[in-house]
Amino acid sequence: MKLGNPFDLVPALIFALLLASVSLVAAWVNSRFGAAGLYPFAAVTGLVDVDAVSVSTARLASKSIEIATAATAILVALASNGIARACYAGFIERGPLALRLAIVTLAALGAGSLGLVVSNVGSA
Repeated sequence: MKLGNPFDLVPALIFALLLASVSLVAAWVNSRFGAAGLYPFAAVTGLVDVDAVSVSTARLASKSIEIATAATAILVALASNGIARACYAGFIERGPLALRLAIVTLAALGAGSLGLVVSNVGSA
């Protein structure tokens, strides 16, 4: 595995462009469709990258959406990303790695969902 220069500007610029694009689209989706549009957007975006949708949704939470809505959207993005990775592992290697990854992914999603439910019950 070849390691690149950690100070290379190109990956940082690509991530900045991705983050700006996701932020703009997330703000538009939220203003046009509200949470009903933000959740599917988070699911689709989460298939590719979790960081950009997490940051943009957290920014929206500080301005225009409820924290519970932002947390749910981030959990949806994490779920779609985790499930996609488990599926990739299953297609590439049908052995113990895929099974372990699926178990850990489901446990993490369960813990995140439980935390979201508990926090919403506590704030209601």
